Order: sequence, then structure tokens, then C-alpha cells
Amino acid sequence: NTAAFRSGGWDELGGRITLAAADDRWSVTVFGDNILNNRHFTQVTALNAFPFGTLNDPRRFGVRTAVRF
Repeated sequence: NTAAFRSGGWDELGGRITLAAADDRWSVTVFGDNILNNRHFTQVTALNAFPFGTLNDPRRFGVRTAVRF
């Protein structure tokens, strides 16, 4: 809880659009995660008095397809 390990709030924007068959046998999804590419630390800990941090995932776009048998 020391001030060195505190940070303010942050925002991430993501979205998904899915097109699926009426019988749900197949679907196609287009997605975007962290669209604005806001990078921030998700975790900071002290390791032998040195800070160690983990960043969030960068901007990512993609397409996902699914077929159900």
C-alpha cells in the first residue's frame, strides 16, 4: 500500500460483433481488445527492493470462427 505502488484509474475499450446461423451451427466474430491502446501496469510488486511490474495486453484485433457438430 505504499505510494510507489499506487496508480490512478484507467480505461480500456473493447468490442465484439458476432454473426451466427439461425441453427447456431456456425458463427463468425470480429473483435477488438484495448482498441485505444491504453497501456498501464496491471500488477506491481517489490522483488528484493526492486519494483517488478506487468503491463496489460496491447491493442489486438481479430476474427474468430466456430463450427458446431
